[in-house]
Amino acid sequence: MVRVLATTPAGEFEDALAVGAGGRAAVRFRIGSTGFRSPLTGPAHAVSPCGTWQLARPAVRPVRGPPDRSAEVEFRLAPPPGTAPGSYWTAVKATCRGRIAYGPAIAVRVPGG
Repeated sequence: MVRVLATTPAGEFEDALAVGAGGRAAVRFRIGSTGFRSPLTGPAHAVSPCGTWQLARPAVRPVRGPPDRSAEVEFRLAPPPGTAPGSYWTAVKATCRGRIAYGPAIAVRVPGG
């Protein structure tokens, strides 16, 4: 089984994160495996609705973890200057050892100026 868990500097998984246009925030996702006797390897993709893909960078990160343990990947949330105020979302999709796992969606709130 492959699981994805999100953490932010404020603690383990929050359902919302506020980032101003032109600002930055880091979100770390823990990708864990249970029952794999070989290393956990594969890509982790930041996913979001069409038109908001620029919010999370880089879009793909490598995942590498020891057998039966977890690995962490970090994505930078950086709404570009001029991003309209509103609520957006992002999540992570990990594909490891022929399995696909989606992490929880995190609301990314861009406050008005």
